[in-house]
Parts: sequence; C-alpha cells; structure tokens
Amino acid sequence: MDRHTQRLATMDSIYLAFAFIIPVVIMYIIYIAMEIHPFGDGSVLVLDLNGQYVYFYEALRRFIYGDASLLYSFSRALGGEFMGIYAYYVASPFSYIVALFPQTKMLEALLFIFLLKTGLSGFTFGFYIHKTGKSRSKIATVIFSCMYALSAYAIVQQHNSMWIDALIWLPIITYAIEQLIKYGKFRMYVVFLALTLASHFYIGYMVCIFTSLYFFYYYFAKSGNGENNLTGERPHLLRSLGRMLLFSAIGLLIAAAVICPAYVS
Repeated sequence: MDRHTQRLATMDSIYLAFAFIIPVVIMYIIYIAMEIHPFGDGSVLVLDLNGQYVYFYEALRRFIYGDASLLYSFSRALGGEFMGIYAYYVASPFSYIVALFPQTKMLEALLFIFLLKTGLSGFTFGFYIHKTGKSRSKIATVIFSCMYALSAYAIVQQHNSMWIDALIWLPIITYAIEQLIKYGKFRMYVVFLALTLASHFYIGYMVCIFTSLYFFYYYFAKSGNGENNLTGERPHLLRSLGRMLLFSAIGLLIAAAVICPAYVS
C-alpha cells in the first residue's frame, strides 16, 4: 500500500473518532447529572470499588513510585503476597494511569479511567465494523458503537472496571480471528489475546470460550463462497485449526507471567 492509499484509508476512517468521543460525552453527562465530584458531593466509589478496589489502586500507585512491593504487602493483616490481588483487580494496563494523578486525586483518576474505557469500547467496536464492512453507513457504525460502549454490561460494571478490558479488546480479537482464518495472520490475535488474559484471567477464560466458538462459526458461515480461504490453502480447515490452537497457546504462555502467580496465590 503506497502513501497516497494509506492517506485515503486514514481519512476514510477518521470518523471513528466519534465512536470514541460520543460515548465518553454521554457517560460524562450522566456523571454530571448524578452530581459526581467535582460537580457535586457524589463519588465514583460505590459498592466494592469503595470497600476494596480503591485501596488496591492506591497500593499499585505506591508500587509504581517505589514505596511498596508488587510481590508482598504488609497492609494485608500481618502481611501476605500481593500478586493474587494484582492479577484479579489491577492487572489492567489502564490501572497504571493512577500514577499520572496526584495521590489526592484518586477519584479523578478513576473517573478518567472509566471514561477512557467507555470511549475505547466504542472505538474498537467501530473499528471492527469498519474493517469488516458490516455496515456501509458511517452514521450507523457510530450509532452501534455507542450502543456497544453504553450497553447494560458496560454501565453496570463501571465500578468493576477490571471486567471492562475484555469488552474493549473483544472486537479486535474477533477481527483477528477472521484474519487468522482468511490469511493466516496471527500477530494481532496473539497480542490481544495475551493482553486480555493478562488483564483479567477470570473474564479472559470466557473470552477463550468465545474464540473457540467464533472460530467454527466464522469458518463454516463463510465456507460456501470461499471467503474464509482467500489464499486457496489446502486442507484449509485443519491448518486454520492448527494455527488457532498454536497461537492461542502462545498467547496463553505470554499471559502466564500474570496467570501463574495468580494460580499459586
């Protein structure tokens, strides 16, 4: 692809910025209406986020600044390992954003993370629709992206922020599976599967179930016209399945750096 073609492709996809911005704006307006700080006395600290998670974010921030250990914490009763807590609650790369805010601005840091994840959920879903040509209408693409980012699961689990990462990366993984089947391309699949599993192993294993089911669905749904085998490879099903198993295992092994300590914990 030459530079001119790349430039045209970029201009054609720039509308996806709205798939990010609109859900963020809507979600922020809702927070304002609920009088969430700094627009009132309300707080994002609700339910378990207030009772547990916020302290884990603070511990992560102390670790980043060298004031605590990621492996062991003396704040757990008489002391105990911390990797189990890290893997389940704050392993998301977005959690590290708390280090960009002063210690006294933890509420603002968490609000920023929630809004960022909302926007990225819409953007990645829009990316999937755009790349796969599921809709020829840019307006429809943005609308459905907003619906995905503001779905019931995404709203209800805002305070369980660690469960939202899989929502963000699922459209990318879905697109990567299609690329793996059609062209044998595997890098995107490995990277984002490993990222999803490392971010949260509990939701990650559910994503693995989805990838297994979607592989067979997409393969057989697109087998009639040969759309799933653009390279003409034979025997395509066995080789595609072999690649799927191999690169899924590689993604799992990459994420093992987080999963294994969590298992021991």
